[in-house]
Amino acid sequence: MGAVLKKKSCHVCHEKYVPYSSLSKTCSGTCALAHHKRQEAKKAKQERKEFNRETKRRKAALPPSKNRLKADVQKEFNAFVRFRDFDKPCISCGRYENEIQHSDRGGKWDCGHYLSVGSTPELRFNEFNAHKQCKSCNRNKSGNAGKYRVGLVKKIGADLVDWLEGPHELNKYTIDELQWLLAFYKDRAKEFKAIADDHMGST
Repeated sequence: MGAVLKKKSCHVCHEKYVPYSSLSKTCSGTCALAHHKRQEAKKAKQERKEFNRETKRRKAALPPSKNRLKADVQKEFNAFVRFRDFDKPCISCGRYENEIQHSDRGGKWDCGHYLSVGSTPELRFNEFNAHKQCKSCNRNKSGNAGKYRVGLVKKIGADLVDWLEGPHELNKYTIDELQWLLAFYKDRAKEFKAIADDHMGST
């Protein structure tokens, strides 16, 4: 006679049972089926993780699209403008940091374009066309354009505002140009953030 196997705990219901072999993991057909389904679900989850990881790797290996690069440049450009104007009031309403409440969208400030990116994409990265603006003016008042113009004339002068409002050639950026702009505005955002942090630390 073979040796009697010692009782062990079922991997599913955790009840003690006498296994029919040393490889047995469950006490019954019902628990065996449940264990099988659990293992299959675990395997499927792992396969999904591996698929997502591989998809992400392949996407990262692809050359960047112009639209993706434009969005990345815009993000860094917007950050640069907010840090550049850290000590300035809202270009439209003239309120300063201590006069503005945090928005439910997070923070107080946006990079507000006088002539919007949608209507005038040729000026999306023009530094004369973009200034620190409170979220209330930029989002709740559609840019508060009338008061924005008044503030802009005070800040950069009527001649430059007239130039902004004139016709401009659409920029057909190449991939290389967008990558250059991305690196440029990343550096400028870091530079002006350091200036802003240093100023705030010394006050």
